[in-house]
Amino acid sequence: MSKYAILIIPPNDLLRHPIPNRLYHIGKRLSYKHNVYLLSYPQHPLASQKSIRTIHCKKILFKPMLKANDLGLYCLIKIIPLHETLSKLFKEIEIDIIIHANIIPSYIVLKIAKKYKIPSIYDYLDHFPESSTTYYSNPVLKKLAYDFALQTIKYNLEMSTHIVNICLPTPKVKLVPQSSTVVSKFP
Repeated sequence: MSKYAILIIPPNDLLRHPIPNRLYHIGKRLSYKHNVYLLSYPQHPLASQKSIRTIHCKKILFKPMLKANDLGLYCLIKIIPLHETLSKLFKEIEIDIIIHANIIPSYIVLKIAKKYKIPSIYDYLDHFPESSTTYYSNPVLKKLAYDFALQTIKYNLEMSTHIVNICLPTPKVKLVPQSSTVVSKFP
């Protein structure tokens, strides 16, 4: 079996966030047999400065334009440097597959992946538009965040070649062996 180059775009910093995400466990297992590239979120407001856990992987780092303690602001200021970092990565490394589980970073990576015709798996667990509005108290910003997230999530779902979810309504669903999740392939 040949090694694949797998890029993981997690919902948070898998190595420094206080709560381990299931993609951490998936990435760790994949790293035993494949080359894993893991997007890390430097200066993330909820992550510690030091790693809490490890994965044998190549960390993909980008430099946010400025430090933000507000999670909503952090999500916005990372867009340009994240796009630059991921564009550079795809020019330097031949990625075989992308596993992504975020709203804005997923959108960015899918735009780039489309250009290179790279398949992707969207681990769509809790990125409903409502989850993106929790960072805003202002009703106008909440509404803007909701509308933006809704459109972005629709795009992410449409552009992903596979989707992993617990209860995504679709006629093309099959069980993943030894898993409680389902996979759906878009035509």
